[in-house]
Amino acid sequence: MENQFTSPAKKIWLSIPEYIRQTLLNNVWCSRCRTVTTIVDFKGSVENKDLILNGFCKKCGGEVARLIENESVNPVSVKRSDKIDIELTEYERNLLLKMVIIEEELTEKFRLARIHNGMLRFKLSPEDLDILLGHIAAETNHTKNSHYQNQLDALYDKLKNIEMS
Repeated sequence: MENQFTSPAKKIWLSIPEYIRQTLLNNVWCSRCRTVTTIVDFKGSVENKDLILNGFCKKCGGEVARLIENESVNPVSVKRSDKIDIELTEYERNLLLKMVIIEEELTEKFRLARIHNGMLRFKLSPEDLDILLGHIAAETNHTKNSHYQNQLDALYDKLKNIEMS
């Protein structure tokens, strides 16, 4: 099945750089699989200026959806090849490693971060930061522990502000 879009949804979708579109498609939560998956056979529509993709999990075929908020549709003003400086506390890094399912390549960047003035410093590509934000958002939305949910929300906000600056 070919993906279908309403006219406004298609305009928004095509305004997003290809590498970000792929990240968005590959970072969708499936409640049946209880993990991040890829959305397939989806339809795009716009509600309240936000792009919504409704489709199916690539792994199990269950229904999934991806909300792309209007503010996140505008591409980051960083060239794709540029790296973004990230600073985390040791607690924040440990929270990521303990609570968020992350690809090994990203996990290794956290483990190898250098410490400067008590902060862990490392660089991420815009793509890696976007992937990380998606994983944090997925875990935040699905954790039942309100303490961890609040901590992950704060970390998401911190990293989102770095991404947007």
